[in-house]
Formats: sequence, structure tokens, C-alpha cells
Amino acid sequence: MPWPKQPPRAVAAEVILLQLYRSTVRPFNVFGNSNRDAIQAQIDVLQSNMTGEKIEDEWGMEGEDPCEHTYDSANYARRWLDGEEQDSPSKDWKPLLMVESPAEPKPKKKK
Repeated sequence: MPWPKQPPRAVAAEVILLQLYRSTVRPFNVFGNSNRDAIQAQIDVLQSNMTGEKIEDEWGMEGEDPCEHTYDSANYARRWLDGEEQDSPSKDWKPLLMVESPAEPKPKKKK
């Protein structure tokens, strides 16, 4: 079932959250691919409303230095924009944060 396309406010909020996550996410995944490059690709897609063709040109597997991790991340952001994915791109990065993001403080302990 397709989800609604993302409104501009949701896209802007997602870009801000991804920018926060980019500096606190683990730098590399278990395969040695850059998580930060993958997040930057998502930010680029969201900010520029990149088409699938532009994503292919920028990060496609036929390029000089292809990285499936970055390419898949960029495509996920495009699918989220189009309403083909329910979960925002930032959701998958949250478990990989090295420190608590200032955007999401810890809940206060009950006394």
C-alpha cells in the first residue's frame, strides 16, 4: 500500500535530523562502507528532490567508485519522498548513533 508523499515540512524536519545523525553515527558499517556518506546522500536527495535517474548518475553501481550502501540509502530516501516507504530514512540510523542526539534527549527518571 503506498503512503502519502511527504510534505515539505516533513522533508525539512528529516533533513535536520539526518544532519544531526551524520555527526554522531558510527562512521563505518561492518563492511567498511561509510555511514556518513550514506546519510549525506540521503540529505542530498531530500534537499534537491533528486530523481531516480540523478541518483543513478551520482551513486549508481556503474560509477567510478560504486558503493551499494550509499546507493541504497539514496534510493530509500527517494522512495520515502514518493510515499513508497512508511519509515523515514533517519529511523534506520538511530540504533547506530554513538552518542545521544541533541534532538532526542533521554526521558527524565521518575521519582
